[in-house]
Amino acid sequence: MFDTGTLSGRRVVDVIDEDSRIAHLLDAPLAQTAGAVEGHVDWTRRFDHMQQHTGQHLLSAVLEDLFGWKTVSVHFGDATSTLDVNTNAAPPSSLDTAEDRANQLIAENRAVTVSFEDAA
Repeated sequence: MFDTGTLSGRRVVDVIDEDSRIAHLLDAPLAQTAGAVEGHVDWTRRFDHMQQHTGQHLLSAVLEDLFGWKTVSVHFGDATSTLDVNTNAAPPSSLDTAEDRANQLIAENRAVTVSFEDAA
């Protein structure tokens, strides 16, 4: 999951994490001029991913609390998103229960907090 938008008028089409640096792949090269690069984030995409990411954490917590299913991987897309959990079967009744519980928690309008933790 990465932001898109523009850098000095060129569209960002991909972002690659190269350990010590981040590479932005553009739809065309930047002009060879010295100086600052102006960036604009695609706020519609950013906001959509923020909502999906928050919802994913909630659903992951509900699935683990109710059934012990840990989240293995997540993918956010424009039309479809997926959440993979460590179970061999996910009965429709369990998914309905998880959806009901997640909706209950959303209706409580709890505050969302963000923190940055050391991976260790």
